[in-house]
Amino acid sequence: MIHATNAFCRSHGIKPTINAAAFDTLDPATLVAVARAAAIPETLTSAYARHLFHEFRAAPEQSPIFPGIPKLLENLKRRYTIAIVSANHGGVIRKRLQAARLEQNVHLLMGNESEGTKSDHIQVAMAQTGTLQERTWLIGDTVSDIDAARAAGAHALAVTWGWQSRAVLARRAPEQLFDTVAEVERYLLGT
Repeated sequence: MIHATNAFCRSHGIKPTINAAAFDTLDPATLVAVARAAAIPETLTSAYARHLFHEFRAAPEQSPIFPGIPKLLENLKRRYTIAIVSANHGGVIRKRLQAARLEQNVHLLMGNESEGTKSDHIQVAMAQTGTLQERTWLIGDTVSDIDAARAAGAHALAVTWGWQSRAVLARRAPEQLFDTVAEVERYLLGT
């Protein structure tokens, strides 16, 4: 994200300034907020979104799969219905899952091409999978994810190895905050 955003900025004569620390300032953590933090004019937001879509879709393997996630998904799918609800485009996510050979672990995928908020998408995912609110856990890496889970009536869990730091996530008080994949597995599978 940092590389693609700064490349877009350079190609449009904008001084590249986005870095990992910038993500901790985002509330909400959305594409528009990233564009604003990178000093991308509002008139270029659509072009920026197209640029990201193209970059991520063209080279899905450049988006890392965090160590331990493939095994976690394999173990979770035995007990849970796994849905991905993302602010990213579903086509980008699908291509990344295919490149990592993980698509068989995901039952439902909803990206930003669907109308509505992330909270709306979580509710649609619950309805489509027949999952009750009290049996739904959203694992996110931004304060926006925590807010969306709560708005949908789902349990809000957060991991510290993604977009926002432990300190920023902790201020939003998710039900659980995980520093490792093993902690997620112990919490959801009791292992």
